[in-house]
Amino acid sequence: MKKSQKFYFLAVACLFLLISCGKTEKDILNEVTGVWKPENENTLVELHFSQPNKMVVINKVELPTQIKSVDTKNFIVNFSFINPDKVEMLWTIKQVFAEDGKSFTLLLTMHDGNQSKMSFVRNLGS
Repeated sequence: MKKSQKFYFLAVACLFLLISCGKTEKDILNEVTGVWKPENENTLVELHFSQPNKMVVINKVELPTQIKSVDTKNFIVNFSFINPDKVEMLWTIKQVFAEDGKSFTLLLTMHDGNQSKMSFVRNLGS
């Protein structure tokens, strides 16, 4: 095999590897960052996960947040925060994709096991 053929084969293999890779943790955190509305509730939840200082804002109460883990294969983010009563809460969100594979809702599982589907409202600052 000539050098140019080897280089071409290597370039195609690298391109295929890049394309076939799934989403990164950063990709998922960027995608879920925004304003969300839980189903059957009259409140908004802001997820500030793409910024260095992670935060959840619920009813205008800012809760500094720590990302515990991101499961890139299952599109799950585990995060914790200290609630106003000084109790640590561990919550989980999962991206649930529509048939088009692009749009999604979030399934929020709270510290007590209660779950709520959340719909996207807008980007932060909009």
